[in-house]
Amino acid sequence: MNTVLYTPDLEPITVVDLPVWIQESIEKKGSGYILVTTKANQEDPPMIMVRCKRLQDENQVIHKFFVTTGEELALTIMPKWLPGQVQIYNGLMQVIEKQRATIKRLTKPNSAE
Repeated sequence: MNTVLYTPDLEPITVVDLPVWIQESIEKKGSGYILVTTKANQEDPPMIMVRCKRLQDENQVIHKFFVTTGEELALTIMPKWLPGQVQIYNGLMQVIEKQRATIKRLTKPNSAE
C-alpha cells in the first residue's frame, strides 16, 4: 500500500510501498524498520526506523502518520507514484528519452570524416 513517509515535524519526504501487515505492525508496536531499496541494488541495503505518530483533531478523529528521523536515507528510496502522478511521470520519462536520443544523434561522430 502506498504510504507517505514524513519527517518528525510532518513534512512529507517520499511515498513508499508498505505492505498492510508492516503498517499494522508499526501501528501496534509504535515503530519498526523498513529496508531502503534504491535504484542501485545493494548487497546489504540499509534500514530506517519508522514510527507511527498519532494526532487527534478537534472532531476527536485520530490521524496516523509514518515518521522517520532518517530523512536523508529516506530521500534515496525509489518513490512509488500516487495514482494521479503516474501519467505525468510517464510523460516526463518519454520527453527525457526523446532528449537523450536527440543528444546521442547530435553528438554521434560522423563516420564520413
